[in-house]
Amino acid sequence: RKIKEHAIPMKDEPIVEAEPELPKTDPASFKGVPAEAATTLAAIKDALASRDHAGLRAQVADDVVCSLGGAEGADVAMALWQADPERLDVMAKLVAAGCGALDERVACPAGPPVAGAWQLVLEPRGGGWKISSFIKAE
Repeated sequence: RKIKEHAIPMKDEPIVEAEPELPKTDPASFKGVPAEAATTLAAIKDALASRDHAGLRAQVADDVVCSLGGAEGADVAMALWQADPERLDVMAKLVAAGCGALDERVACPAGPPVAGAWQLVLEPRGGGWKISSFIKAE
C-alpha cells in the first residue's frame, strides 16, 4: 500500500499486424505446359516475388546446371543466385514472359536456347517438376 502511489501503469503493447500476403499465382495462367509444370512455375514465381529462398530451393533439382563449365548442384546454384540477386530478377522476368513445352521439358522462354540469352529449363524429377538449368547460352 505504501508504494501504490509510486506505481507507474504499464504501457499497452502495440498490436502488430501481420504483413499482407502476396497474392498466389494461378497455375492456370501458364498455357502450353503440363499442369504439374504450371504448378511448379507458379510456386517459382511466388518465391521470386517474395524473395523466399527456401521456397525457391524446394523447386530446384539437386543436379541443376547454373553455369557453363562450373560446378553444378542446388546448393551451389542457390549461393550463386543469392550472391547476385540480378539473376533472380532475370528468372522472374523469364517466368512472367511465358514458357512453353520443349520435348520432355519446359523452357522459359519457349523454344531452343538463343546465344547470349538466359533460359530457365524445368524437367520432371522424382514425381514433380524441378528447375534443371538456368544458364545464359553462348
